[in-house]
Amino acid sequence: MKLLCLLFPFLIAGFYAESQELKLQSFTTRKQQLESILATEHTLPADTSRLKTYLLPIIRKADKDRDSSLRAAYYGLMADGYALFYDDINPKSTQLYLQSIRTASVNKKPDVELWAILNYAHYLYNYRDMSAALPLFMQAIDHIGKLKQESILIPCESFRHIGYFLGTIGDYDESIVYLKRAEEYAAALSCDRAALQDNIGQYLLKKQDTVSAEMYFKKAMYTARRVNDEVRLGKAMGNMALIYQGRGEIDKAIRFVQQDLVFSTKHQSDQNTMYALILLGKLYLANHHISGAEKVISEAEKYAVAKPYFKRSEYEIVRLRLDIALIQKDVQEELIARRRLAVLDDSLANSDGDMILRQTKWLAQKERYAHNIELARQSYEKEKFKKGTYLVLVVILLIIIALIFNIFKRKNKARQDNYDKRILQLQVEKVLSDQRLLKANETMVSYRSYMAEKNEQIDLLAKEIKEISKSSSASLKQQKGQLQSLLDSHLMTEENWTNFKTAFQREYPFFIQQLRKNYPELTESNQRIILLLKLGLSNKEMSNMLGVTVDAVKKSRQRLRKKLGEKSDDLFNIVFDRDTSDSDNS
Repeated sequence: MKLLCLLFPFLIAGFYAESQELKLQSFTTRKQQLESILATEHTLPADTSRLKTYLLPIIRKADKDRDSSLRAAYYGLMADGYALFYDDINPKSTQLYLQSIRTASVNKKPDVELWAILNYAHYLYNYRDMSAALPLFMQAIDHIGKLKQESILIPCESFRHIGYFLGTIGDYDESIVYLKRAEEYAAALSCDRAALQDNIGQYLLKKQDTVSAEMYFKKAMYTARRVNDEVRLGKAMGNMALIYQGRGEIDKAIRFVQQDLVFSTKHQSDQNTMYALILLGKLYLANHHISGAEKVISEAEKYAVAKPYFKRSEYEIVRLRLDIALIQKDVQEELIARRRLAVLDDSLANSDGDMILRQTKWLAQKERYAHNIELARQSYEKEKFKKGTYLVLVVILLIIIALIFNIFKRKNKARQDNYDKRILQLQVEKVLSDQRLLKANETMVSYRSYMAEKNEQIDLLAKEIKEISKSSSASLKQQKGQLQSLLDSHLMTEENWTNFKTAFQREYPFFIQQLRKNYPELTESNQRIILLLKLGLSNKEMSNMLGVTVDAVKKSRQRLRKKLGEKSDDLFNIVFDRDTSDSDNS
């Protein structure tokens, strides 16, 4: 009974944990909500029954909202959970990862598809299946290059995964590029920033850029201390030990690795503990401390054989055993080590051995080369299509210009023809009018009809000249000159005036006699106004005939009145007597 009471709280806690579900938070944007859900991969339960319960709210919401992005995220997180449970590559996880990618792809969710591809690729990378991981990482690199930066989900993690993979296969330059892009998204003081600085330092060291590597390791140590990340601090110190080892400062390197071991053991970071023990074994061996080396590599071996994906580390351990056996001239141990190395060589040939990593790097370079060639081909095709399109457009434009020019030319010709016909018609009408006047023996009646026709033609010509004046066309300016010449030919010339005056004198001899006798001061210009008034022309008609403005005619009449004074009334009585009404007001 007492034992039951003691166990009851744990049973209750276990039941609560079994039934605990993920609490979904509300966010203003789709991206924020997705990133919040995807971040739960770091807090997944360690067994499958709790995993299903924990992630149940995601699939519920996905079904309710018909949200394919959430559904793809659910499959990916479920796959992560099964990988955590089996701690190895397993069919269930593989199936779920592929389902996650397919769901995002079919529903055209490129941001989620990128996350799903990287999630699957990182799973294969974690469990050292580099050959299978390669095409996925290449696909992710292609996808991430096409997406807008603001569309990438958890960008720091996405760039980091690619950087780690490229670094592992030995493509250090590209790896550093991606890790530095990841660094842009990591908070200044964060575990992520410390991890990125440490890994950039590692790949710089692999490139033999010791100065830059040391600078990054020191940055990582500083950041790790500020955020109290002792595991990362230990890793950075272990990496600094490599620099001291390269300088021949073995004792200092050993002290740094020992401190790395303290932090890794304290926080139960088994993988880093194993790495630190192997490095310490190498340092002890370099310092001729054989017993110390044997002790630490035996401890490291416990971790290495515990996980199938630590075979590369086991290979390093066995290699150290072989070195020790050779130093001690222990033939039996040497034989055991060589046999084990042969077995491990075969095993690593299909996972993360040197050969497979070199092949993976070569394939990655080959695929990138092929991708660049394809991009160049697409660019060439696009440029070719663009040039072809431009050529077609230019041809079409030239055809349109030619058509417009042809239409314009035809219209211009038609206008010119119409104009020529019009000019000819007006000229004919003028000639006919002149002939009618001659046939009528130049009587006043015929002159009245003649001048009325001339006024009509002058008005028409003036109107056309005004329209043409609005255009800057050279051909129209020429037309204007012809029209103006025709208009001028209608004006009363000296010859016309002499003929008109003769005809007038013949028909109104008494009137002419009175003018000469009573108004000797009248000039030739005054007489023109008086005779035209006598004929019954208005101010407007007189202005047309004389080629002056209406105002000029009015002023001439006013000056005439002023000139004659009191006699002007007698004169205008004679002018308007019986022939017409008072045209002075016209």
